[in-house]
Amino acid sequence: MAHNIYDQRFYTYRQPAWHGLGYVSQDDHSAVEAGEMIGLPEIHEAPIAARADAFYMPIPGYKAIIGVTRHDGTPKATPYTVVTDRYEVVTHRQFTEMFDRATGSRVETLGLLGQGDTLFFTAPISTIDVHGDEVNNYLLIVNPLNGRLAVRVRTTSVRVVCSNTMLIALGQQTDRELRVTHSDGQIARKIEDWLRATWAEIGGMTRVLQDAYDALARRQLLPDAVATALETVYPVPGEPVGLIGAAAEARDKERQHQHGHQQAVLELFEGSRTRTRASMGTAWGLWQAVIEYEDFMRPRSNARSRVFGAGAERKQKAFAHLHDVARL
Repeated sequence: MAHNIYDQRFYTYRQPAWHGLGYVSQDDHSAVEAGEMIGLPEIHEAPIAARADAFYMPIPGYKAIIGVTRHDGTPKATPYTVVTDRYEVVTHRQFTEMFDRATGSRVETLGLLGQGDTLFFTAPISTIDVHGDEVNNYLLIVNPLNGRLAVRVRTTSVRVVCSNTMLIALGQQTDRELRVTHSDGQIARKIEDWLRATWAEIGGMTRVLQDAYDALARRQLLPDAVATALETVYPVPGEPVGLIGAAAEARDKERQHQHGHQQAVLELFEGSRTRTRASMGTAWGLWQAVIEYEDFMRPRSNARSRVFGAGAERKQKAFAHLHDVARL
């Protein structure tokens, strides 16, 4: 199941997700209401013990996080993880309540991943018209109770409907992001304060994004400018002068790879089926081509690279370079 949705527990506003799971609502609902519709798990903390012969010895300093869901009225308990006592649990229900208090907004999507341990939901911020292209912006909230990942709250233009789209959304460049671990202390207060402040600043943020996107869409790129941008994102190393044997072969292979990446992005820029009037021949179109290639077409690409590694860096480098070109 590539979507990683738990037990079909997914809510979406009007537009069904590609996986066809969950509940499609024609009406506005808050995060708490959407959570009630899909059935958020009850989250419990429990002490743990180790068995020694016929006895159980408590293990101090640690606890288990357990989620309880109901299937046809029958409770089902699922152990999520074992964490230290410093781990501050913010339940999924608490998260939806904080969001509703801080924003008063409806939610666009809301769902559970894994075994129900990770809650995600999105709320609409704005729709930006980029010369006929509509870019919808959302606030993405991710609350993982798996002992490994931090809470993430950030802005994104991806409508998150599953784990794959969540990873793409988390990999997008943004200047509005909160990331806190469950052991940071006073995590609930930090999250709610950030939500309230960010929601109040959304109008100004939307104008900044509109200006940046418009600048990219207005700037037509000549072939030399396209080549320079591609070389910036996918630099080709020099000829293997002075290298012999395996070193020369490795250099040649890297040169071929980088030329291949440049050519693939160029083909998308010039002839992708997703091209629009705003993207044809513009800096906006070249940035979209880089994103399309890195997120969906790059050979051997993986989610971690797109989100945290070299793939994310390449997308950010492309935007920074093209934004500088558009402002000239």
